Order: sequence, then C-alpha cells, then structure tokens
Amino acid sequence: MSKPFVSNMDYIHEYYYLKEKDEETISLYFLEYLANAKRLSSQQLLVTCCNEFDSLYNLENGSGIYYLRHLFAKQYILAANMENPIQPFKINLTEIIVNKGGINGIYDNSIS
Repeated sequence: MSKPFVSNMDYIHEYYYLKEKDEETISLYFLEYLANAKRLSSQQLLVTCCNEFDSLYNLENGSGIYYLRHLFAKQYILAANMENPIQPFKINLTEIIVNKGGINGIYDNSIS
C-alpha cells in the first residue's frame, strides 16, 4: 500500500465508532446534507460544508470534520482517489462519492 493511502486510513480509522449512540444519527443527517450540497454546488469545499453544518445544527466547531471522518471510515462517502490526502480544506465535493449504503449497505433509502 502506498504511503498516501496508509495516511488516509490513519486519518479516518479511529472514527469508525462514534462516542455516543445519537452521534450516528447526526452523522447520517450530515451525509444527507453533503449529498444535497454536492447536488446543488459540487465545487464547494468539504470544510465549508462541515462549517455550515456545525452552524446550522448549532454544533461545536469541528463537529462536521468529526462526522466527516466517521462517514469516510464507514464508507458512506468515498474519496475519488485515495492516493490523494483527505484534507477537507483542499477537497471539493466533486472529489467525493456518496455511497448511500455505507460499509454495511444499510442506509440507502433516505438520501434523495
């Protein structure tokens, strides 16, 4: 495996499991938010979406990044190229793939 791929896996691995049960629900709201944002404005940066989500849901700054890393870890979203570093302040929405089912294929009906 290449060094960039391993670095990306290190970046997301510890976020596979969330600390609180209700955080899974919030992360799925964020997934829907990202899917809609991608449909409406695909050139938007991931970090912008994270910050807007934090503000919209009155979350602590950085929460969107936390949920983003979880969504990557659970494969609800995929990087178009895992050889490029996952850096939300450099990646726009065209560089991610929304994988509705995630790793277990269970979340597929509520994303429009």
